[in-house]
Amino acid sequence: MEQVIQHCKEMCVDRGYIIYDETPTIIQATKPNGFRVYLCFIEQEKFNVEVVKYYYNLLRYDNIQHVIFIYKNQITPSVKKIIDGIQTMKIELFCQSAFYYNVTKHSLVPQHTRIEKEGHPEIDKYPSIRKTDPVARYYGYAVGDLIKIVRRDGSIYFRVVK
Repeated sequence: MEQVIQHCKEMCVDRGYIIYDETPTIIQATKPNGFRVYLCFIEQEKFNVEVVKYYYNLLRYDNIQHVIFIYKNQITPSVKKIIDGIQTMKIELFCQSAFYYNVTKHSLVPQHTRIEKEGHPEIDKYPSIRKTDPVARYYGYAVGDLIKIVRRDGSIYFRVVK
C-alpha cells in the first residue's frame, strides 16, 4: 500500500498540485491558484453506495470540487451510476492496481505535456489519444486537450484527447 500512496503523491505533483495534508485514507492537495483535490483511499473491499454517500457528504461539507477515489478491488455498478450523476464535483476513479507502478516512469513511455491550443489552428487534423489511455488518466487530461509527445529519439508528435 505504501507504493500505491507514493505513486499517488507523484501523480499529484505531476499534475501541478502541492500536498498540504495527509492521513492514512485522504491526501489533500492544492494548486497555486487555490484549486483543491482530495485523494481518497477506499479501505473496504467493495466500493459500494454507503461508502460513496459517506465521502460525498464529507467532501461537500469541505466544498471540494475534485476528488480522486482509489479503491481496492471492485466498484459496484450502482456506484458508477451514482458517480456519473454527480455534477457538483469532478470525480475520478482508479483501482489500486493502477498505482502499483508509475506508468510515466516506464522506459517505453515518452514524455507527455499538455500545451496551449493557440498556435495550432488545425487541431482537428491531429491524431487522437483516448481519455482512457493510462497516461492521459494519470495526468488528468480532458477531452479536447492538446498533448505534445516527445519520443526518446527527439521526434515530436501531437495528439488531441478524445
